[in-house]
Amino acid sequence: MSSEPFMAERSPGPAFATRTQGTVVVASDGSEESLGALIVGRELARRFGSAIELVSVLEPTGVLVPPLRPEPPPLHRGATRLQDRRERLRALCECALHDQALVTTRMLIGDVATSIATAATCHRAELIVTGRVAHGKIERAIRRETPLELARAGPVPVLSVPSASSTLPRVVVVAVGDGHAASRLAPVARALFQDAVAVHLVSVEALVPAPWEREARADENELTHQTQRAFADVMASWKLPADVPIETHILTGDESSALLSFATTVGADLLAVGAAHPRHGVHLPGADLATKLYRAASCSIPN
Repeated sequence: MSSEPFMAERSPGPAFATRTQGTVVVASDGSEESLGALIVGRELARRFGSAIELVSVLEPTGVLVPPLRPEPPPLHRGATRLQDRRERLRALCECALHDQALVTTRMLIGDVATSIATAATCHRAELIVTGRVAHGKIERAIRRETPLELARAGPVPVLSVPSASSTLPRVVVVAVGDGHAASRLAPVARALFQDAVAVHLVSVEALVPAPWEREARADENELTHQTQRAFADVMASWKLPADVPIETHILTGDESSALLSFATTVGADLLAVGAAHPRHGVHLPGADLATKLYRAASCSIPN
């Protein structure tokens, strides 16, 4: 399964930089939640013609902040944390890959998000793929979600994939809003969306009553032109094949609610927030549209 043995207590160093450019890094803790991430990572690696780098991080014991979820009992009695993690990763690879792909596995000890981001940088990865685990408000107050932390810490896009995913996205929704996932996806867009059968570009406008109809109509027309330009910018950066159908939509209402409803209606496999909205101003960390969608959507979310 691995082209090199599992490694423990090893910090990213010069050896990481020898990896092939274009590597797909899949982050996993060995749980079933990352099964879909490994399957999607395999498909992307095939499109890139590269290998999968499976990175798993064990946090040091005795830390002040407790883990969000207690570690499950070891698969085998008396196994250490390292041995148990190694065994879970082996089982996950056997289930997801069926020995059809060469996987290099790297085990590290340290902060999860920082270690994965550093490994991705040293491997010159095109993309980090992770599983998705829902966290409540209390859990988020104790520790932030790993995919969001990776997106903030790392130089490459992060794709969060539901555990049940088994194919690349076929129905894609791209929202014009407070986020940059669509532009960050540009280097991998052709591979990621090669199987797409529909791409929906969506903008949501708030319902704001205007006292003067003429001025309101002129403002609406200008906003429509700006939105269409934002759509064009996203698609130009992606360079998708000409046969991928693209539809544009301008909706009204609450932004996150409208987008989630639309994504559900069209059966979206992936929902990304793209170019900056024409009316958006100051960015509010932790309260942006991309974060809200990540926490509420059931499909794959890039950050």
